[in-house]
Amino acid sequence: VRLGASWIEDSALPNCVVITQVVENSPAHRAGFQAGDVVLDLGGKSIESGEELRQRLVDEPGPFYFRIDRHGQIRELDVNLLVRSLSATESREAQ
Repeated sequence: VRLGASWIEDSALPNCVVITQVVENSPAHRAGFQAGDVVLDLGGKSIESGEELRQRLVDEPGPFYFRIDRHGQIRELDVNLLVRSLSATESREAQ
Protein backbone atom coordinates (compact mmCIF):
# COMPACT_ATOMS: atom_id res chain seq x y z
CA VAL A 1 0.00 0.00 0.00
CA ARG A 2 2.80 2.46 0.81
CA LEU A 3 4.37 2.04 -2.63
CA GLY A 4 1.21 1.93 -4.73
CA ALA A 5 2.24 -1.01 -6.88
CA SER A 6 1.68 -4.74 -7.01
CA TRP A 7 4.12 -7.40 -8.16
CA ILE A 8 4.62 -11.09 -8.75
CA GLU A 9 7.53 -13.44 -8.43
CA ASP A 10 8.66 -15.20 -11.60
CA SER A 11 10.67 -18.42 -11.29
CA ALA A 12 12.49 -17.48 -14.51
CA LEU A 13 13.79 -14.36 -12.76
CA PRO A 14 15.23 -15.36 -9.38
CA ASN A 15 15.84 -12.67 -6.75
CA CYS A 16 13.58 -10.22 -8.57
CA VAL A 17 9.94 -9.26 -8.72
CA VAL A 18 7.94 -8.03 -11.70
CA ILE A 19 5.66 -5.03 -11.31
CA THR A 20 2.14 -5.92 -12.48
CA GLN A 21 0.21 -2.77 -11.63
CA VAL A 22 0.95 0.81 -10.62
CA VAL A 23 -1.70 2.93 -8.93
CA GLU A 24 -2.11 6.36 -10.51
CA ASN A 25 -0.75 9.24 -8.39
CA SER A 26 0.93 6.79 -5.98
CA PRO A 27 4.58 7.10 -4.90
CA ALA A 28 5.48 4.36 -7.43
CA HIS A 29 3.67 6.22 -10.22
CA ARG A 30 5.35 9.52 -9.36
CA ALA A 31 8.75 7.77 -9.37
CA GLY A 32 8.11 6.40 -12.86
CA PHE A 33 7.36 2.72 -12.27
CA GLN A 34 5.53 0.91 -15.06
CA ALA A 35 3.88 -2.49 -15.28
CA GLY A 36 6.47 -4.96 -16.55
CA ASP A 37 9.41 -3.36 -14.75
CA VAL A 38 11.66 -5.98 -13.15
CA VAL A 39 12.84 -4.88 -9.71
CA LEU A 40 16.45 -6.00 -9.31
CA ASP A 41 17.25 -4.52 -5.93
CA LEU A 42 16.15 -2.13 -3.24
CA GLY A 43 18.78 0.09 -1.66
CA GLY A 44 21.59 -1.93 -3.23
CA LYS A 45 20.35 -5.22 -1.71
CA SER A 46 18.84 -7.95 -3.84
CA ILE A 47 15.27 -9.05 -3.26
CA GLU A 48 14.88 -12.68 -2.24
CA SER A 49 11.08 -12.73 -2.57
CA GLY A 50 7.98 -10.62 -2.98
CA GLU A 51 7.28 -11.08 0.70
CA GLU A 52 10.72 -9.73 1.61
CA LEU A 53 10.09 -6.66 -0.57
CA ARG A 54 6.72 -6.11 1.09
CA GLN A 55 8.26 -6.42 4.57
CA ARG A 56 11.09 -4.02 3.77
CA LEU A 57 8.60 -1.46 2.43
CA VAL A 58 6.64 -1.75 5.69
CA ASP A 59 9.64 -1.72 8.04
CA GLU A 60 12.00 0.79 6.42
CA PRO A 61 11.19 4.51 6.52
CA GLY A 62 12.25 5.43 2.97
CA PRO A 63 12.96 7.08 0.68
CA PHE A 64 13.53 3.95 -1.38
CA TYR A 65 16.10 3.52 -4.12
CA PHE A 66 15.24 0.83 -6.67
CA ARG A 67 17.27 -0.57 -9.52
CA ILE A 68 15.02 -1.93 -12.24
CA ASP A 69 15.26 -3.53 -15.66
CA ARG A 70 12.88 -2.05 -18.22
CA HIS A 71 13.07 -3.73 -21.63
CA GLY A 72 16.74 -4.60 -21.14
CA GLN A 73 17.78 -1.17 -19.86
CA ILE A 74 18.85 -0.77 -16.24
CA ARG A 75 17.34 2.27 -14.54
CA GLU A 76 17.31 3.70 -11.05
CA LEU A 77 14.10 4.99 -9.53
CA ASP A 78 13.88 6.94 -6.30
CA VAL A 79 10.60 6.65 -4.43
CA ASN A 80 9.70 9.31 -1.92
CA LEU A 81 6.65 8.27 0.06
CA LEU A 82 5.73 11.80 1.12
CA VAL A 83 4.21 14.39 -1.15
CA ARG A 84 5.20 17.91 -0.21
CA SER A 85 2.09 19.61 1.08
CA LEU A 86 1.35 23.18 0.14
CA SER A 87 1.74 25.79 2.80
CA ALA A 88 -1.36 27.82 3.64
CA THR A 89 -0.03 30.72 1.55
CA GLU A 90 0.71 28.50 -1.46
CA SER A 91 -2.71 26.91 -1.13
CA ARG A 92 -4.48 30.29 -1.18
CA GLU A 93 -2.39 31.44 -4.14
CA ALA A 94 -3.26 28.28 -6.08
CA GLN A 95 -6.98 29.00 -5.68
